[in-house]
Amino acid sequence: MKLSRVIVWVTFLAILAMATHVAIDSDTWWHLKAGEWMVEHKQLITEDPFSFTRQGAPWQYPGLWVQVFMFGVFSMLGAGGMNLWVSGMVVLIFWIVWKTTHGSILTRALVLILAAAASAIYWAARPYLFTYLFAALYFLLLTQYARGDRKSLYLLPIIMLVWANSHGGYLAGFLYFGPFLVESGIRFWLARRQAADQAIAELKGQFSHLLLIFTLMVVATFINPQGFTLWKLPFTTVSRQSEQLFIAEWQSPDFHNQAMLPFALLLIAVFAVFAGSDKKATIAEILLVSGFGFLSLVSVRNIFFFVIVAPAVLTDHLSDIFEYIKRQLGIKVHVNFEAAPTKLQSILNVSLVVIVGLVAMLRVALYLPAESNLEEFAAVYPVSAVNYLKDARPEGNMFNSYNYGGYLIWALPEYPVFVDGRADLYQDEIILPWYSAYNGIEGWEDLFDQWDIGFVVIEPTAPLIKNLEWANWDLLYLDEVAVVYTRPTE
Repeated sequence: MKLSRVIVWVTFLAILAMATHVAIDSDTWWHLKAGEWMVEHKQLITEDPFSFTRQGAPWQYPGLWVQVFMFGVFSMLGAGGMNLWVSGMVVLIFWIVWKTTHGSILTRALVLILAAAASAIYWAARPYLFTYLFAALYFLLLTQYARGDRKSLYLLPIIMLVWANSHGGYLAGFLYFGPFLVESGIRFWLARRQAADQAIAELKGQFSHLLLIFTLMVVATFINPQGFTLWKLPFTTVSRQSEQLFIAEWQSPDFHNQAMLPFALLLIAVFAVFAGSDKKATIAEILLVSGFGFLSLVSVRNIFFFVIVAPAVLTDHLSDIFEYIKRQLGIKVHVNFEAAPTKLQSILNVSLVVIVGLVAMLRVALYLPAESNLEEFAAVYPVSAVNYLKDARPEGNMFNSYNYGGYLIWALPEYPVFVDGRADLYQDEIILPWYSAYNGIEGWEDLFDQWDIGFVVIEPTAPLIKNLEWANWDLLYLDEVAVVYTRPTE
């Protein structure tokens, strides 16, 4: 086995090992419940069936088929199957990203692993994985276009058609496309200014071609169950105060968190190579890096978009920097990664791949059984509290933790939730009053009376608990994960 193949195998087995974990998060549960509902009722969801604060309100998630697909995976393979689906998606996404890189294969591998580590904070069993998959495909096709392959661009409207029906993050496709369109327009404009007649016709053709693809992409977004209203979703999402107030994935990255270190290193590396490389950065590269870099600093959720772009830019410019360093230091060592290995080298190469492969398989074996997943769930979600409530059957509506909403929709459907991770449904109108009540701010009792709250399921550390105790609410259940209080009997 050649050294180049060893590096590729080790790289992707390492990413597989990194990506294999308990992938179901708090929002996965309501996605699964939505998929189950559509399978059972044999129709698409158009109104909210899961909460009492928005019961019957218009709600149609822009990825209904994905929810059905997720429920199918979960019903057939369980939580372990969801973990495998996520790890497989992550490996596929970074295989596509790998195709955008070039230069030394060792450099490409190291950069890809750093990029994977930078995005690891956002690997969960949710429909947004399709957004990252399509984003990687978009960037790959656009980089191929930049290298002279025009025909590949006609795939973009087709991908956009599927993307717009898979997840609300489809707008990212236009953000990837935009820099290439802008660069083409600038080059065409400069050619006209300089009266470069021979170049004008060619550049005009390229710009017109991109405008046509852009138009087809826009048209593709309208072919969905929601029609034109789908375009409202991305803009209403970023305009909500509640998103930035307490939902972690919409907040700026906390660089005191060690999990953010790979992203910080990747961000610094990209801008450093721009400064140190003799190769002039293209307009598209500058716009992509600065645009997605800025968005990543605004919201953790956008880091993956930057991660898709960064490896191509890094590997493109690092080769020049490494060559310069070698010349300055007089280093003449050259490793031929494609050379035929000796018998001993082949044994060592295969052994390395087998060892890393075994580590990856052990990770898969660890997170495949139902027991290991259930233990993780019990430590994060109110599993025991739900079992108690199924027997106790308290009266009235439920006020619940935002983080527990998704699990309660799945595990306790007999009690519609007050709120859950569907911020697009609840809007600030519900989420901000919930936030005030959860934090025990004055007026919580009026909110409870307004919605006829009979019992509360929240974390033991919630500030509201002190107010409930002062108001003589009865403690029904308590463990390390959740508490249940019920309205005092008169």
